[in-house]
Amino acid sequence: MNRIIFVGIGSLLVAGVVVASQKVPYLRGVIENTPPLLSLENGQTGGFGSRQCVLNVSDEGSGLKSVKVQAHQAGQSIELLSKTFDGDKSASVPLELTIGKHFKEGSVKLVIEAVDASLRKNSASVSREIILDGAKPSIDIRTLQHVVAEGGAELLIFNVIDSNLEEVSVTIGDLSYPAFPANELDSSLPATEGLYAAFFALPFEYKKLGLSAAVVAKDSAGNVTKSVLSFRVDPKTQKDALMALKEEYLRAKAEELYPGYRAVLVAEGADVTKLDEADPAEKFRAINADYRPRLDAKLKEIARSSKLAKQWSEVFMKPMPSATSSTFGEKRNYKFGALDLGRSLHNGVDLAAVARHSVQAANNGVVVLAREFGIYGNTVMIDHGLGIFTLYGHLSSYDVKEGDKVTKAEKIGKTGQTGLAGGDHLHFEFRLFETPLTPIEWWDPKWITDNVEGKIADVKSQVVSRQ
Repeated sequence: MNRIIFVGIGSLLVAGVVVASQKVPYLRGVIENTPPLLSLENGQTGGFGSRQCVLNVSDEGSGLKSVKVQAHQAGQSIELLSKTFDGDKSASVPLELTIGKHFKEGSVKLVIEAVDASLRKNSASVSREIILDGAKPSIDIRTLQHVVAEGGAELLIFNVIDSNLEEVSVTIGDLSYPAFPANELDSSLPATEGLYAAFFALPFEYKKLGLSAAVVAKDSAGNVTKSVLSFRVDPKTQKDALMALKEEYLRAKAEELYPGYRAVLVAEGADVTKLDEADPAEKFRAINADYRPRLDAKLKEIARSSKLAKQWSEVFMKPMPSATSSTFGEKRNYKFGALDLGRSLHNGVDLAAVARHSVQAANNGVVVLAREFGIYGNTVMIDHGLGIFTLYGHLSSYDVKEGDKVTKAEKIGKTGQTGLAGGDHLHFEFRLFETPLTPIEWWDPKWITDNVEGKIADVKSQVVSRQ
């Protein structure tokens, strides 16, 4: 559908209030020198190639006499509106510009003039340039092979052509992953030609849930193109894990975590009397069911606000030499005897070695979180740029602060058992914006070669062959 956009949003308000005479009340509004007020706003989309705009005019003194709107394009002038009023104080008038009927795509200049009903015939005149744009963005996928594991990530490189391009992303169901100029991923890729790249994540049960993936491009006129993606999906099975909790663990964790959770509730004005009197098991249930998603929402907020350029290079490293003691994507069921204390999805992997083992940054980046963080305990989160984050939880101590730049293999803290940890270990997460991913792919040099570096090299060869 063809649309319009407004260029240069200047003020259309021409205002001032002057009373003609305090001594002759009946002449007020008849003899005054305040011009009418004008404003133009977008309305609802009209038919093909058109958009309705709404012209608002008012005059609180003598009222309105007339309003006129002319459009100018390529030496042609068209009168869109000529209307008279009977001293109305205000009016809203629809305007419609239609491509093909009066105009071609491109710039159109509107000149609007309003006159009031006073003896002075005060007038206000404004002009506005608009762009009529009926062309949708075009999308051309440049990467050739895509095999994506559920719980994993993939890189897409593509061309998007549109003179007024505003937003490009890859969507997976309700999730959206912003695209970026491809040369931000690799400086040897061309900065022109509308070449974009995006990493996207595939949720568990992608096929079972019937989700779909697409590249979506939108221009500033509101034209949208959606190109559905087709790729081979590698399904993954999530392990069910029974977490049998002991009384001493529940008591210790309630004592450690409930004060912080309680402070959040009190700040929101909640009545915590009943929860204060609850036993450790009920406190754990509340923390797991309510505090956990609140903290996750904060992590998503941090990730979505990031605009950091690429900091990482090559393969990511394991933050400590250790076997994986708990896998990504586990569906955990918490039990205290026969009592069900809720469920959770394990968003990372657990790494355990000796107590208070040194933890290293998985790659270059900037620290965006370094503090006690509820169920995660002492936590460090690093932004590696282009929407990629790593998180290090349950630390006994940390050696960095928010805003610090860190390099790959730099020591950032020591393992511990803070938060909901039941023993000394590192909870390690890898995230693409707000979506947790398996870190195993990013630790694998072959996966990086095949799915990142190889795709960049292939697109480079395509660019060279076209020159």
